[in-house]
Amino acid sequence: MEKIITNASTKKKILSGAKKLHDIVALTLGPCGNNVIVMNGVTPLVTNDGVTIARNVVLDDPFENMVARTILQASHQTNKTVGDGTTSSIILASAIIEKGIDHKNPIALKDELNIAKQKAIKVITDMAKKITTRDELESIAFNSCQNKNLANMVATAFANVGRDGVVTITENETHESTIIFTEGCEVNMGLATSYMCNDTARLESTYENARILVTTNPIKSVNDILPTLEIAMREKFPLVIIAPDFSSEVTAALVLNRVKVGLDVIALKIHELGERRDAIMNDIAAMTNAMAFSHNKIDDIDLDNLGYCERIIAGMNTTKIIAGASERLQQRIETIHAQINDTTDEFNKTALKNRLAKLTGGIAIISVGGTTPVERTESKLRLDDAIHATRAALEGGIVPGGGITYLRAADAVHDSCPILASALESIIEQICKNSHVDWENVIQKIRESNNKNLGFDARKKDFCNMIESNIIDPADVVTNVIQNAVSVAGTLLTTQGMIAQ
Repeated sequence: MEKIITNASTKKKILSGAKKLHDIVALTLGPCGNNVIVMNGVTPLVTNDGVTIARNVVLDDPFENMVARTILQASHQTNKTVGDGTTSSIILASAIIEKGIDHKNPIALKDELNIAKQKAIKVITDMAKKITTRDELESIAFNSCQNKNLANMVATAFANVGRDGVVTITENETHESTIIFTEGCEVNMGLATSYMCNDTARLESTYENARILVTTNPIKSVNDILPTLEIAMREKFPLVIIAPDFSSEVTAALVLNRVKVGLDVIALKIHELGERRDAIMNDIAAMTNAMAFSHNKIDDIDLDNLGYCERIIAGMNTTKIIAGASERLQQRIETIHAQINDTTDEFNKTALKNRLAKLTGGIAIISVGGTTPVERTESKLRLDDAIHATRAALEGGIVPGGGITYLRAADAVHDSCPILASALESIIEQICKNSHVDWENVIQKIRESNNKNLGFDARKKDFCNMIESNIIDPADVVTNVIQNAVSVAGTLLTTQGMIAQ
């Protein structure tokens, strides 16, 4: 039976649903934030990751639950775009809802929020400075994961592989976390269907010691690859098929083979076109020592024609390939170097440089250890946030952390949108609450100072220059938090009716 509420009842449920989600997620914010235990199947998961906690929040009241699931979208989108700032997205969205729920004209308020949002984002973008030192890399990672050892590994990883290199996570059963470097790259190609994922939570499929078939033609019939499937079945190795496209018949047949026969096979589609697509496929062939087939029916194949990789992590949009160094790869790199020197077209030169960066950047693998599985899983979640935050900082620069940048953005939009300005204070407010400090006094002292980088170190409970103390945030994370929180909050503020089953 359907339940319907409107007007004042709707507002009440939006406010209460937002508050319940906020109260559990907000516990984790800042250096004094705490963990939350989530029942993940049969094993408890201990985490401070906002989006992971929010995904597991199911409220008894169906209307409040609808609100919580809607606000989750802000956190999810922030996680998808920059991989960090998921807790802040929920806190900010909830604050905007709380402060704007009684506005007399919600439509006008939404427009006001959107205009002010762009002004706030411009202020933050103008504040951003590029990362110049390894200490800044480590500080960004530490501010995200709050673990010195993991932060040091993340900084070491990016210092070695560079901005275009790949940093990935694995797990070991020892007490120690380690880092190793190997040849590999990240490519814009993804699984042909989500039914090929062996990690449904992350929508990824991971295999070790896989063999690789590369073909520059679309695969339209199962018969085209039947000999390859027979080899994989006989030799019992994971098979990765890389092609420009797969027919629905082929995709369905491969999924059926996975389910019914137990064949570990995945199909990967390249998200590029024309000559650039063929060039990247040949790069992959060189890296994995595979033959790049260019004819439709691949019936003259043997094991030596298939490439090899130590590990592959295939997502829906990108794929990480970890392979050892080879003479063929080095020749490919030298060829691209020569092409860069020979071309005068700037567009082609940029494309060649991007390909070269992916081939030479390498891959850092951080292997997470711990005494118990619960500890290892918690460390992996923290590490994942730190990696994404560091990459975001390398791409978009850094700004003062500890909620100070949100406060500067609040000051910039105070006259045009007081509701957003007040909500932007909620980040530093929650950091202070979690460290048991009077947040109003902290904000007052910061605003009284002429030093734009002055902030509050919640760990030491003292004021300092945030940039000099390396308490910093990635600018892209802060802008994405504001963008997504305003989007979701604005939508809920213009909602006057709800229908639940």
